[in-house]
Order: sequence, then structure tokens, then C-alpha cells
Amino acid sequence: MERKFFKFITTVLLLITIVVACNKEPVTGVKLDKQTLFLAVGATATLKAEIIPHSAINKTVNWTTSNNNIVAVEGISTEAIFAESLVTGKGEGEATITVTTEDGKFTATCRVTVIKVEPEMALVESGDFIMGCTDEQGDNCSSNELPTRRVTLDGFYIAKYPVTQREWRAIMGSPRQDDEYPIESVNWNEAQVFIAKLNAATGKKYRLPTEAEWEYAARGGHKSEGFKYSGSNNPSAVGWYKENNIGDWTQPVGRKDPNELGIYDMSGNVWEWCLDWYNSDYYKDAPQINPTGPLTGTLRVIRGGCIQNNARAACVFARGRLNPNVESRSSAGFRLVHPLEP
Repeated sequence: MERKFFKFITTVLLLITIVVACNKEPVTGVKLDKQTLFLAVGATATLKAEIIPHSAINKTVNWTTSNNNIVAVEGISTEAIFAESLVTGKGEGEATITVTTEDGKFTATCRVTVIKVEPEMALVESGDFIMGCTDEQGDNCSSNELPTRRVTLDGFYIAKYPVTQREWRAIMGSPRQDDEYPIESVNWNEAQVFIAKLNAATGKKYRLPTEAEWEYAARGGHKSEGFKYSGSNNPSAVGWYKENNIGDWTQPVGRKDPNELGIYDMSGNVWEWCLDWYNSDYYKDAPQINPTGPLTGTLRVIRGGCIQNNARAACVFARGRLNPNVESRSSAGFRLVHPLEP
């Protein structure tokens, strides 16, 4: 009796296996979620290979690269529909990643361009300055820009330009769009993700500037000539804003004059995130030496104005704020600072 029952169970399982196999289909193709990829040296990105049809029997694929010195590729998972790989930029240049089905019949390729992302920095020497809506700015002051106060800062490096779309795509592993427009409409938290990836790729310690660092650099540091905008009393000479920009499109970085320290685009084009939480009354009792903003808050500081604002927002003292968790509608980007020590 037991022998007959065992034979019955074995037959049932065999029939189930046959039915399942009959309902599966052979692989008829494979395609990648990206055909081009822009990547920084040291940065990583994920490629997904879609096996066609989704009900195919065998979803195993092989990943290869045309040049291991430029890009490395490693299969990391095979799911119900997709096979994933981790791509790492190794050296500057171009290479092709190929995914091949196990039977060797079907392939898909992705062309990868690897660049080195090292922002060009300007030295801001240690010093002190009067922060806020100072006398040379006229009487067009807001209460959150007062009272003025003397601030002392240690030296630091600050990027000559805002982070560009080219740099953003290289670090974040996005399809290539090799241009020098500033990255925009990113929130504060997304900027932090970029910085973490950039630091991992470069071994550096980049971060956002504090509000005080931003204003000191915008004013020209120890070389300041007391301009209303960053580098001039004429906003059109140093920045893009509502009155001199056609449409709502940002402009490539570095097209206007720099300020006294050789820094570009600190007036207009895109708002720039700062490290600090925002408090409208912060200036009333803020620390004098290396202030870093309130301990808590709901909004983060932005500075510099953008192409959607009038020239007043582009003044070196003007303060703005945004929710750090929400995608910016105000053309918010950012620039990087780095400590003087390695």
C-alpha cells in the first residue's frame, strides 16, 4: 500500500513539473534599462537587464566589459524579471558593457563614458566680516537680514562654480548629458546623497557651505570691495536673474564675471543650498566664530537668488529658505566647500 502511494505521489510531482515546464518559454531577447551611462571615476551605478519574455525558463545572463581598466561590471542579482549588475568607474575613457543570455544567442550593450570629477576650488582665507544687510547695501533690508554682526571664519576652499548637470550625472550614474548648466530642482537631501557619493568616489570631504561661509565667499572674502552683488554693483555683470534672462531656463556656469576671489555665479542663475537650518531671528544671538546655524528647524537656508527672481534676491546678504525634503520649484542647486586640511 505504501509503495503504491509513494508511486502515486511521484507521478503527481512529475506531472506538475511537466506542466510548469510547458508553461515556460525559451528566452527570446534581452534589453538593458540604459544604452548610455555617464559615470565618474570611483562612482558606481546599477544596470538592469530585462529578460524577454518575463516567463522565460532561464534568466541567467553573463556580464562583460570591453576594458577593465575603464569600467568594471559585476552581476549582483537575478530576479523574476531583471538581472542586475554593479558598474564601477575605474579610469577615464569609454568602454562597452555587454550582457549576454546564457545560451549566447542574445545580447544588449551599454556605452559607458567615465570622467574624473574634481570640482575646481577657490581658496577663501580665514578672516572676519560684517554679515547681514550692511550700510553699503542701502536701506532695502528685511528683518531676517538684521542685525548685522561681525563674524570670524576659518579658511576653506569653495567651488568656483555650482555643481553642473555633467558632474551630477557622472556621480549619480545617469544617462549622459554632458553640459555645463548648473544642476537645479534638487532638494537638500538629494544634495547630501550626491556629496556622500562624491566623497566615496574621491576620498575627499566635500560638504555644503555654512550660510556664513557662503556670504563671506560671495562678498569676496578678505579681498572684498564691498559690492552689492557678488563681484559688482551691476547685477547683469555677474549674474542671471529675472530682468536679464529670457525665459525660465538657467544659463551655463561661468558666463558672467567672477567676484574678487574668482568665484562665479553666486548672484543669480540658481539658488544654492547651505548647510544651516533657517531661523528668521538667528542673527540676533548667533555665535561670532564659525557659526553653523540653528540646531534644529524645518527649513534650510538657500542663497543667491535665481533666474526667476529679481535682482534683490541676488544680493550677497539676501536670505532665502526652502523645505529640504521637497523638490525645489525655485531652481535650487548647490556648490561645494572643502576644509583646508586634506
